[in-house]
Amino acid sequence: MRWMSPREYARLQGIDELPPTCSTRNELLLGFGDAVCVPVIHWIDRHLLTPLFESVAAGRKRRIGHARQSYA
Repeated sequence: MRWMSPREYARLQGIDELPPTCSTRNELLLGFGDAVCVPVIHWIDRHLLTPLFESVAAGRKRRIGHARQSYA
């Protein structure tokens, strides 16, 4: 086993070039260690979060509509 290089971490995040503002290896490793890969977050939103929120909203609409009918 070995540590990955900062360039390898950057490529995992979808970044082709290393940022010029970070000068040391530790700064680069810290930056990529805290980073979030945007395509992964987009996939989670599209396939998990949005369907979950839509199903919760649909359930609320059904309950509200059912409650209005029972009081009428």
